[in-house]
Amino acid sequence: MTYFEAWENEDLETCMSYYDKDFINMFAYGPVRNLEECRESYQDVFDNYSIEGVNWERTECFVDNNMAFETGLFEQIWITNDQQDTISFKMRGMTVYRKQEDGSWKQFRLIAQQ
Repeated sequence: MTYFEAWENEDLETCMSYYDKDFINMFAYGPVRNLEECRESYQDVFDNYSIEGVNWERTECFVDNNMAFETGLFEQIWITNDQQDTISFKMRGMTVYRKQEDGSWKQFRLIAQQ
């Protein structure tokens, strides 16, 4: 399952498995400074919204030593559980990945702007 499939399926544990131990989420709606804050804020989103229409379109990616930098365009829709409100997001984003000791890559920083 990709990260974006996990996000749309509201699979908290799979989403968290994509993050480096020093992950920071710097999305436009407010920074999350550590993994525990991230877990709490994601759980709050999953508890209160249905997430639909998730799309990430990569525009560029380059690697330098143990860091990778990816830019792209991100879209999603959040619908409140009572279906009274819908929030559409269309953002530019950048993800910074850090290579792990086992050779895998995990998200180190997530930055987005509406």
